[in-house]
Amino acid sequence: MQIEDEGSTKGGLDCRKFSQYCSNGKKKSDKELQAMSPNHNSNVNNGLDLLIGLHPNSCTSNTCSYDDYYFYSSHQSPRSPDYYNFTTGFSVPGLGSFVSLSTTVSIDRFGNVYGGLGFSFGPEAPLGISPSLVGGWISDGPPTEKRSEQFLSGMFINVSGGAGPGVGWNWNPINGGHSWEGGAYWPQISATVGGTIYYNAHRQEPLWLP
Repeated sequence: MQIEDEGSTKGGLDCRKFSQYCSNGKKKSDKELQAMSPNHNSNVNNGLDLLIGLHPNSCTSNTCSYDDYYFYSSHQSPRSPDYYNFTTGFSVPGLGSFVSLSTTVSIDRFGNVYGGLGFSFGPEAPLGISPSLVGGWISDGPPTEKRSEQFLSGMFINVSGGAGPGVGWNWNPINGGHSWEGGAYWPQISATVGGTIYYNAHRQEPLWLP
């Protein structure tokens, strides 16, 4: 489920910041951009290649935003997290010590925010609460914004545990894909099933790079 902020449109290439790739305030044609990068194997042109999509499986100028051009690249390792996630589990009277209610808030590198709710199964945490703050890496490489939205919204299944440092594994059984997570955990070990909705920030540029 997507929540749109009315009046905004998804931006393309920011010509104010990348004026060399624009003409009269609009992105140059692919032919013009290709002419700007005669040697695709040089390190000097790697940034341009990523920006305009001159690499395998690139999308077209009519279907891609600036973010898609920039991030539709091959797997980069190591890289910064594709998203950050804050989750808190609460023991609920009447559900027993093995079942708790879980709330989660995530933000991806494109500025989109996701809110979720689910049920966790595992030993009761100390004080009846089990917060965690983690970063997540989607398995198929740095995602485009569309892929990030697909993976982080909808149904999820998560298995995690730790005491201080910890790790987790997240799976979207409907939209596909999984991710590995790592970060700080209040003492806990659990499996969580839930769902999320998201707010599209409509940013022209990402919050952080791979």
